[in-house]
Parts: sequence; structure tokens; C-alpha cells
Amino acid sequence: IRLIDLSADFRLEDPLQHKRFYPESESPAVLRKRFVYGMPELKREQIATSTYVANPGCLATASILALLPLTKLDGGITGNVVFDAKTGTSGAGRGLQQNLHHPMRHASVAAYKMLEHRHEPEIRQGLGDAGGERFSTLFVPHLLPVSRGIFVTAYLTLSQAITTADLIEQ
Repeated sequence: IRLIDLSADFRLEDPLQHKRFYPESESPAVLRKRFVYGMPELKREQIATSTYVANPGCLATASILALLPLTKLDGGITGNVVFDAKTGTSGAGRGLQQNLHHPMRHASVAAYKMLEHRHEPEIRQGLGDAGGERFSTLFVPHLLPVSRGIFVTAYLTLSQAITTADLIEQ
């Protein structure tokens, strides 16, 4: 039987990051080591053979995929990266919250959980720099007055000129 964990309990490999961003969720190290991060673009072979797969976060997936081709170029990603993420209310968590109620969301855009969003360490991990040694991230999610959808724009300074053909090749 294959187990796909839809919670965030096994997304982060680093137990200290998990404890910081998911304090309500105990994630024993012995179990965490069994799980493979479930993004095929990163771990296709491991997912195919693993019994335990950790489902990635929605905003983290969009952010990682936005920059994944750059990680394969010489030098990879360095410096500062800003992720400007937009999501509908279904992407803002499962809990009942006043700010997610339709009358509060209608015709309103708001940033939330800046500088402390749970997906930020997941994004760094997915882009191959979990500890933030090569690049720093600023992840700013915004709630849009729509029920579904995600749109991420990433801003960074490239260390070399890159053509569209270079990116497509990756």
C-alpha cells in the first residue's frame, strides 16, 4: 500500500524547520526519513519506488516550478529572490477564519503571513538551498477575491545572461 500524506507533516526534511513552522504537528524523525517529497519535477524516480510520499504545498509548488530551470544552469540561483504569490481563498488554509469569509474577501486584496509563511522553507528546500546559504528568499502571499487559483511571480538578479532557449533546454 502506498501512503500519500496530504498534510504538511512530512514536507520539510529538517526537523528544526518543521518544529518552527508547524509547531502543532509532531513529526517523528523515524517517520520523516521514510517520506519522499512528492514533486515529480524534483524526485520522479524516488516517488516511483517510495511507499511514503509527502504531498507538496500549493504555493510552494508554484514558486519552485517558477525557478526550477534556473537551478540547473551554471551557478544556479544566488543572491536575493522575491516571490510575489497570489492565491484564492481555497489556498489560504483549511481553518475557518474571519478574513476568508466572502464578505471580507469580496473586492479586496491583502498580503498575509509575510516573513513567516510556512511555505518559505519548503521553497528553499525544493530549490536545493534549504539552509539559505546560496540565496535568501522573501515570500509574500496575497489573498485575491477569488475562490481558486495560484499565480507566482519571482524576482531575482541573474549572474549571467540567459536566453529563452537556455531555459527551454533545461
